[in-house]
This record gives sequence, structure tokens and C-alpha cells, in this order.
Amino acid sequence: MTSDDFVSAIEANQIESYEHHGATVAIYQDDDPGNPRTDWDQAGTMWCEHGRYDLGDKDARLVLEDAVASLAKSTDHPDYQDMEDFNWGDNADLVEAAVNLGIVILPLFLYDHSGITMSCAPFSCPWDSGQVGVIFMTPEAGKEWEGNSSRQPAGLLHPVHMDHLGGDGMTDAITTDLEHGDAQ
Repeated sequence: MTSDDFVSAIEANQIESYEHHGATVAIYQDDDPGNPRTDWDQAGTMWCEHGRYDLGDKDARLVLEDAVASLAKSTDHPDYQDMEDFNWGDNADLVEAAVNLGIVILPLFLYDHSGITMSCAPFSCPWDSGQVGVIFMTPEAGKEWEGNSSRQPAGLLHPVHMDHLGGDGMTDAITTDLEHGDAQ
């Protein structure tokens, strides 16, 4: 790809441009922005079930089951001393046990109308929205994020993920004159 081809590709999807310290900075729609759920570190694990969309993290239910089983072994909570008779197949029982054992867990709602977006709070439209799962953070994951300023999450459900779901991936590029090394 020549520098002219690169600049043409940027300009085709360009949303905005501005000058900064002698260089042109172009903001453009990224046709392949990657997936923030898989490409970045995550504070929370998304467990979702939906008939048309693949929204959650791989094996999220198993991660939650393992966390509940591990915490149950080390707890004094009377309801979880003996997990042999626990109903592992019931989603509501699993979520209740997770909460009772100290796992931070929030509901996930999907709004599906001319695009999709997610939230930890219900949407006002009952026809195009509903709960599709949960996002959770185990105590171990919380300790991993605690006190590490380079890994502080903006929240369990990051706004960049919402942009990704809506197809709003953007990036920037600084264009320069490659022949002379000067900023354009």
C-alpha cells in the first residue's frame, strides 16, 4: 500500500480532522476495530444468553460455577457448607449463591432496535429490551485489579464495549509527508 492509498483509505472513512503540532490528525470509522471483550483485560466476566447474539464471555457460566464452588469450600455460610445437593442447573440458584458468597454481580440488559446496546440498568422500552445475563467479578479478580493504577477499570461494563456493539469503532491516524518527513 502506497502512502497515497493509505491516505485515501483514511479519507474515505474520515469523520473529523484537525492540525496538532504541525501534523494532521484524522479521526475515522474503523471497519475492523477488534473486540474489547477479547482484546483487552476485563474486570468483569459477562454471562449472557441470547438467541441471535453472542454477547458474553466464553465459558462464563463455568467460571461462575468454579468461583462459587471454591468460595463455598472456604466459607462459614451455613447454606453452602455442603454443595453436594446444590442445584447447579438452576441459573437463579447459581446467581443467588454467587451473591451470598461475595461475588459482585450485576444484571445485564440489552436494547435491540436499529442496533444494540447494553446496560446494567433496565431500559424504558419493554418491547425492544430485556435482561440477557449478568456481569460478575470474583473476589480474586477484584484483588487483581485493586491498587494497580495501570489496570483500573472504568466499570464492569466499559463504554468502549458499548461502542463496539453499536459498530462505532473509531481510531486516529497522523498523516505526514513520507517523502520529506514533514508533517502535512
